[in-house]
Amino acid sequence: MPKIVRAALAAALVASAGPALAADHTNLEEGLPITVEDAYPIKENGLEVQSYFQYNRTRNDPRGLSSLMAVPRVEWGAFKNFQLSVEAPYRVGTASDTDQGAFRAQGFYNFNQEDLVLPALAVALGVNTPYGRMAGGTETELKFLATKSIGTPDPEGLSPYSYVPRRIHFNASWFHNYDPTTGREAERRDRYRVGVGYSQLVSNNVVLVADIFRETDRERGRAVNLAEIGARYIVTPQTVLTGGVGVGFGGDRRQDFRVTAGLQHSLSFPYSFDPPR
Repeated sequence: MPKIVRAALAAALVASAGPALAADHTNLEEGLPITVEDAYPIKENGLEVQSYFQYNRTRNDPRGLSSLMAVPRVEWGAFKNFQLSVEAPYRVGTASDTDQGAFRAQGFYNFNQEDLVLPALAVALGVNTPYGRMAGGTETELKFLATKSIGTPDPEGLSPYSYVPRRIHFNASWFHNYDPTTGREAERRDRYRVGVGYSQLVSNNVVLVADIFRETDRERGRAVNLAEIGARYIVTPQTVLTGGVGVGFGGDRRQDFRVTAGLQHSLSFPYSFDPPR
């Protein structure tokens, strides 16, 4: 094969490899497929469309036991270490919290990169405005996130961690309701969510994820306690498929189990303001 042809093919391969950086299947997003996420935003100028469907089997609900939630979301890497996201979930089914949703806008900022001692640290601030049947009051969410790599040292001394990335994640959120409903289905003015997650590459294309968390419900006297496990699979350089299941625990739990399936697609290239070089 002539040298000029080989050079042209090599250049084409390098150029086609650029978009592969657009999607990051190791970057955990809330709901894709577990609740706990990592402390890293998407890349600067990145643009992603995300969506997931979540089936929940509730318990001790006089209206019904099942709900299905659809969540469309858009994320934008507004600048370095900062992302903006908007989503508009909606729930249908027989459970009492169905035929309604909540518009959510959130800013997410990573203020510390991971080093040998400190984890990656981030903070997020969001606003949730319910809509639909029996919609409740508007909530704000203040969220703290931390991510730390773990593993055995690299025997060659090139990295303090093993070549198989393994990370643990911590999330803690405080929700404040500015106009809680009263009466039979009284809402909490303040509630919380706290959880711990784990992620590990099991192949070049698949990331195993798991978490356990507790979230007090909007309705007084109820909570969501779930242990979840799932996987993130990168099917193309710009597309990630996700799937997971969750099992409830605890005497005051609201849910018995959960099934989640989702899609994450990057529009960063060629739509990025700064395309890969």
